[in-house]
Amino acid sequence: NGDSGEDGSHGVDGQKIVIFASHEAIHKSPGEDGRHGEDGMAGYDASQCRQPFKSRTNIRGANGGHGGDGGDGGDGGQGGDALIFYERLSELLNVTLVNNGGRGGKAGEGGHYGGYPCFCSEKSWRFIDCKWQLFKRSKAEDEDQSWQRTWHTKTTDCTDFTRRPRRWPQDESYRYKWRLSYESVNNYYCADGVYGYPGKNGVDGKMGDFGKVTLVKGSSIPKESPIYKARISESLSKFYDLSKNVFIQKHGLKSLLSNDSLTSDKYEIYERTDKKKFGIAWRLPHGPAYYGLQNKEVTVILKQMKDGSTQFILELPGEPIYTVKKLDTQIWNIEVTGFKGKLPNPREKIEVCQDKNGKGAFLCELSSKCVYESGICSQR
Repeated sequence: NGDSGEDGSHGVDGQKIVIFASHEAIHKSPGEDGRHGEDGMAGYDASQCRQPFKSRTNIRGANGGHGGDGGDGGDGGQGGDALIFYERLSELLNVTLVNNGGRGGKAGEGGHYGGYPCFCSEKSWRFIDCKWQLFKRSKAEDEDQSWQRTWHTKTTDCTDFTRRPRRWPQDESYRYKWRLSYESVNNYYCADGVYGYPGKNGVDGKMGDFGKVTLVKGSSIPKESPIYKARISESLSKFYDLSKNVFIQKHGLKSLLSNDSLTSDKYEIYERTDKKKFGIAWRLPHGPAYYGLQNKEVTVILKQMKDGSTQFILELPGEPIYTVKKLDTQIWNIEVTGFKGKLPNPREKIEVCQDKNGKGAFLCELSSKCVYESGICSQR
């Protein structure tokens, strides 16, 4: 088969840029164009096509090679993201922003031709096989005209003429002769190979997306701290602060910027920073250690939702069931009430440790789940 063309490489994304709208300027950070895919090569002709002479098998000519497939075009790079600071919306008219995505590369063409196959020089032929049987008659009894069949049989090729076997056993006491038993006809055929197919064209690369544009009133974005991580055993005694910057999705950017801009009409604008305190309340009959979770990490995320609000998300092994209750204007309680996933059976752990009471520290602490204190083997 012909070699397939290589795919075009993807265009490089534009770099992130920071813009202050207080003075007029042109800012460009487009994505690069994707590279074109290479063309596939034509299929090769079959080789060594000389047909064997009257083979005792059916024959098929070798197929021609298929054309190589064209390579896919590379995708265009994404335009660079832009962060624009402003004091008044009218200042945005100073900004000419170009952060369009790059064009996708063109697909390579498949190999235009498939290769020629091998053709038969002779389409059919036959072999005729003759089976001979050997008969004998005793010389001592010439008057006896009966011939007796011996155990000897022989097959010869009698395609063009009947070829009698020439040899028989060397025994002077008998006369010998061959008789033709039957003929079998075997027909054989040759089929031409198949022409190779042209290669398939590749797929054009995709156009790169516009870069994301974020508008912020002022000269900086407030710092945020939206994630809390710690061991669950250390997280039940007090409240913790989290903060999350909230951005609202909007349309109409093209009407805010210079007319020479080449960017998306969608943008996001900083609206506020939500600051909330949270505590984790354990509402199960037993503490985290009872379930073997005291050293596991708990994660709390203050996440922005689609409607612009922020909510607490709690992550802990075992898929915890929890509810979030508001205690004050800025204080929330996350109450853990159960688990969806499968947790170790705590009763089985306790029974394993209790069974080793009075057997000494060594046997007790053979299990990593048990600890020996003051003669008592208890759950670690």
